[in-house]
Amino acid sequence: GRIVGLLGPDGAGKTTLLRILAGLLRPDGGSAAVLGCDAVRDAAAIQKFVGYMPQKFGLYENLSVAENLELYAELHNIHLRDCPERVEKLYAMTDLGAFRSRMAGALSGGMKQKLALISALVADPPLLLLDEPTVGVDVLSRRELWRILRDLVNGGKLTVFASTSYLDEAAYCDRTLILFGGKLIADGPPAEIAENGSFEDGFIRRLAGNSTPPPVRATRLAPDAPVLIKADHIVKRFGSFTAVDHVSFEVRRGEIFGLLGANGAGKTTTFRMLCGLSSPDEGTVEVAGYNLRTAGSEARKKIGYVAQKFSLYGDLTVRENLAFFASVFKTRIEDNYELIRDIFVQLEPFQDRRAGALSGGMKQKLALSCALIHRPKV
Repeated sequence: GRIVGLLGPDGAGKTTLLRILAGLLRPDGGSAAVLGCDAVRDAAAIQKFVGYMPQKFGLYENLSVAENLELYAELHNIHLRDCPERVEKLYAMTDLGAFRSRMAGALSGGMKQKLALISALVADPPLLLLDEPTVGVDVLSRRELWRILRDLVNGGKLTVFASTSYLDEAAYCDRTLILFGGKLIADGPPAEIAENGSFEDGFIRRLAGNSTPPPVRATRLAPDAPVLIKADHIVKRFGSFTAVDHVSFEVRRGEIFGLLGANGAGKTTTFRMLCGLSSPDEGTVEVAGYNLRTAGSEARKKIGYVAQKFSLYGDLTVRENLAFFASVFKTRIEDNYELIRDIFVQLEPFQDRRAGALSGGMKQKLALSCALIHRPKV
């Protein structure tokens, strides 16, 4: 009947701990009991009675929403035709009813997470283990997911243990645990961990010993700085659906420009047009002075691109990925190391680890390092 939040920076041990509790990973020492079952001896019993939602989208993208739910139910020896009321309740709770026939791979990030959630709930488990269920999800969908969890917990039948990388989500929890370097450094209600009313300040102080101010601009943006990105009434359609509808904006040198919107708003489609990976159906895009319709390859040399989905080589090590991307642009790590030093110093302890085995946050840091290694303008 409670929501317990598990917080900590990347590499703190959150996913490892959840995998131990789910009976998917054997601890090297100590013991863990879940629903009265030993996590080593009775792992199969835990997996039978616990709903587990991994960090990586674990459903089948080439199956529809309904087919994914039916498959997950059958893995628990449940036939959905025998429990139509439960099925309709799950669909209504997540507003997925209208998308039953849509392929899972075609869903937005927030809708994928909702599908993963109801798949974990289809067996009506007493305990949900959720590994960063809202990562990569827009703020509206994040709030909706937590509302669903709170409604379920308030019903009195369910307990939720969820890790999160968003500190503001501690407010949705009854109790919070903070991991750092594999150790538990705080355990209590969010209000107890917060300092001066701010959970973030209390969190950072426990990790770093003091609270650091947020980053700010050191210099004013020059009003006459050259325009490096220009989108002029760009339109992108997919069949009868218009994903980007006559969007125009300019980005000047030295500027951090934020593109915000809910899942499905058209952000990724816009980025793909800015990188020359997709052509607009109408309008023009210029980057670093190059028209992407006529000089896409030249423009891409000036761009560093971090995709939403991890797109590096999982079977190469951290160092090998970085060296490969440097070589693609005919440069070396050593030539531009000062650009990535502050990021890469956090990756150095893992530089011989395969990229596919990194935590989500470490993958993003590696992707950012690879995007910067050729000294792009944008």
